[in-house]
Order: sequence, then structure tokens, then C-alpha cells
Amino acid sequence: MQSASPSGGHFELTAVPAMAWQRTRAGIPAGALWSSLIVFLLVLTIARSTVAASWVPGLLDSLPMVALAGAVTMGVLALTPLPWWLSVLAGLLAGPAVAGLIAAPIFRADNVIDPTATGTNLINAWLTKVSDGSAFGDRAFVLFLITWLMWVTGAWLSWCVLRWRQPMIGLVPGTAALATNVLNFPGDQNGYTLSFIVLTFALLLWSNYTGSIAKAVRVNMKLMGDARWDFWETGVVAMAGLLLLAIMLPPLSNQDRTLTIQSSLFSSWAQLQEQLNHPSSAGQGTGTAGGTTGFSLSVGLGGPLKTSKNPGGRRITKKKVLPRRQHHGDRERLLDLPDLPR
Repeated sequence: MQSASPSGGHFELTAVPAMAWQRTRAGIPAGALWSSLIVFLLVLTIARSTVAASWVPGLLDSLPMVALAGAVTMGVLALTPLPWWLSVLAGLLAGPAVAGLIAAPIFRADNVIDPTATGTNLINAWLTKVSDGSAFGDRAFVLFLITWLMWVTGAWLSWCVLRWRQPMIGLVPGTAALATNVLNFPGDQNGYTLSFIVLTFALLLWSNYTGSIAKAVRVNMKLMGDARWDFWETGVVAMAGLLLLAIMLPPLSNQDRTLTIQSSLFSSWAQLQEQLNHPSSAGQGTGTAGGTTGFSLSVGLGGPLKTSKNPGGRRITKKKVLPRRQHHGDRERLLDLPDLPR
């Protein structure tokens, strides 16, 4: 099918998608497509690992789509000229909304709630369960938190890689999620762990390469013909060595210390409150009154008051500073103060 142009020529309509793709490709920074592909694979690996961990059996199948949706959303915002705070705010607000939509049917099914109840009624009922502590054992609440975490994992990694060029910062939530899955549910996690390690090294290597090329372009540095190949040759060898170490070295721990750390913190805080709110015996004082650690409206004395026979007056000797040209000695003046009343 052909169409006439105003100048009398003609072109095929099938060339329009190709032209649009070329313009879109030209507007995207160099290396962003490959970076996006690695990010999507990493996010998918972390989400599939969480599904395999089965924190909420039978309810986590939507996590890969949620994580990819977060990565795509923040990836698009990262390539736009919008202010960073506006894009990050939009991503933060979208996370709880998506998690709430996915967890709402489970919450409605597990609790006796009118099927015609509005979203406001569901939120109020959920806040009531959170306030009395019963929500933490509810599978809908766990599903909400894990879904929100997957959204944050994909969105934060995509934003840090494509906008800030900081992949190490972007990997923090995903690494924590994968480590928690491996420590608590080690079964069926070997493939996801290996994929995560390989993709992480590939992302770091590619980010370093694109960053080096961008710096060379900014300073008008012309690269030699073998410079790119030397970089990849050295980088691949280093990546293979790190991958071998990651596989062969034993893990630092085979237990999840999260609950232990939380229990220790709560116990220490409870002991501190106990010491602040309850009296204890004085350590080094000679008085008979009990002491307290903290704040008190009244303070007990160490013993009864006694009358002293020492005189209340005193004599103060005050020296007068004279100029250097005077050679006679300093004079002293005695001030007599009246006796203070006893």
C-alpha cells in the first residue's frame, strides 16, 4: 500500500514504524536498552525466588508481574525530564496502591466483611487489625508486605541504574530479599542464586563500561581501536574469578538472624526501661536514702542537716595591679565582710 506525499513522491507506510523506532532509539541514552534488559532479568529472578520460597502458599504467583511493572514504570520515569523527586514520589505512592489491590480480595475472603463494602471500609478494618496486633498473623497482611517489597525491588533498581547510574545502591532491596529467601527456604534456590550472581556481575561490568565511555566522550578523548576489547577482556576475566569465588566459598551464615536481632533489640530496650522506671540502691554514697536512675520530682537527702560552728565571715585578699613604670612593690588591701546570718 502506498500513499502520495505533498512533493509528488511516495513512500511505503511500513517504513513509519521503523522511523518511529529509530527516533525513539536515538532519544534513549547509550547503553540504556542493555541495562534495562539486565535489570528486568534481575528483577524477574528475585521475584521468582520469592515465589519459590512460598511465604504465603498459593498467593504469590503475581509477584513477577508486580516487580516487572515497578521496573518498567520507574524505568520510563527515569528516561523522562521530570524532576527526580516527583518521579520517586510517584513510585512510592504507586507501591502501596498496587499491593493493596492485590491483597484486598484475600483480606475480604479471610475476614467476615460485607462483599459490598467500599475501599474505605476495608482500610479501616485493616487499620483496626494492625492496631490490635492481629494483622501480623494474617496472610493478607503478609501478602501486602511482600508485594510492596517486590514493587520497591523492581522500581528502585530500575531507577538507580537508568537515572542515577548507581547499580550498587539499586541492588540493596533485591539482595536483601533474595538472601532472606535463601536462608529461610534453601530448597530450589540454587538456580536463582546463580542467576542473580551472574546478572549482578554483568550489570556492574556493563555499568562501568558505559560510564567510562560517557566520561571519555565528555572530555573529547578518542579511544583506540583495541581499548574496548581490552576492557571487556579484563572485565570478563575478573567476572569469572569473582563468580568462581562466589560459588566455591562457604556462606557466611546459614541462618536468618533477622528475628534474633529484633528480639535482642526489644530485650535491651525493655531492660533499659526497667532500669529507668524502678529504683535501685545507691552505689558509692554514704547516705541512707534510695537512689533512682532517671527523672524524679523529689530528691532525698543523704542525711539530716547539722549546724556548723564555722564563722560566717571571711577575709579576701585582693591584689592591685600597678603600671610597670612604678617600681615599688604590690600593695594588698583587706576587705572586711560582715558576718553572714546563721
